[in-house]
Amino acid sequence: GYLIETWGWRLSFYAMAALALPVFLRLFTALPETGEPGAAAGGALRKLHTDFGSLLKSRLFWGYSLTYGFSNAAFFTFLTSAPLYFSDHLAVGPTLFGVCMGSMALAYICGSLLGSRIIRLHGSEQTLKVGLCGTFVSIVLIFMTLWIFPVGVLAIVCPFLFLFASAGLVNPPTMAGAVAHHPDKAGTASGLSNSMGMGAGALAAMLASTVYNGAIMSLYLPVLAAVILSATAYLLLIFRSPL
Repeated sequence: GYLIETWGWRLSFYAMAALALPVFLRLFTALPETGEPGAAAGGALRKLHTDFGSLLKSRLFWGYSLTYGFSNAAFFTFLTSAPLYFSDHLAVGPTLFGVCMGSMALAYICGSLLGSRIIRLHGSEQTLKVGLCGTFVSIVLIFMTLWIFPVGVLAIVCPFLFLFASAGLVNPPTMAGAVAHHPDKAGTASGLSNSMGMGAGALAAMLASTVYNGAIMSLYLPVLAAVILSATAYLLLIFRSPL
């Protein structure tokens, strides 16, 4: 945001490229190959096809992947419409908006790190339950804050910080759950589950853009729907399944 306000929007892309280049060069030169030398491509593709079919028949795999995906969708739906609302209705410039979104991303990261630690103490299922309860408490808190207080930057950012920290808490157990129940397909399960989760977030962002009409509730309702769908996926596909 500061770069945009100071030197124009193009510089932000140049800065991103400058940061990405050394990461790419480091990975290109130092990341070792993990595949077996001379492995037949045809056999690998057949195994991938078989693994995909097996995973997509698993109720638990769908449950963990969708719970993760809809939790991601809560973040992406907000990210889609928030810049317009902050700019048009709250007169927030790029720098302050960057601070707001940066704080929410930090809350998301902290929630994920905290989730990893809680898993070691209490296990994945308890961690997932705590995270989902946190998202529900957050969504109620957001509604009450917007109803009681005048709509402003702090009234939006503060309760959403708690929501995204809770969403971050959901991530480690769902990602671990998608893999743990299919240890013989761990790599495929991890890649497919993450792809499904990010795809759900992208689709939700597209839908949120069609719902947004400039009103604060059009910013809130897609996030509410994503939280409800995440909890529904857990209750229908994970909670009732033998683990």
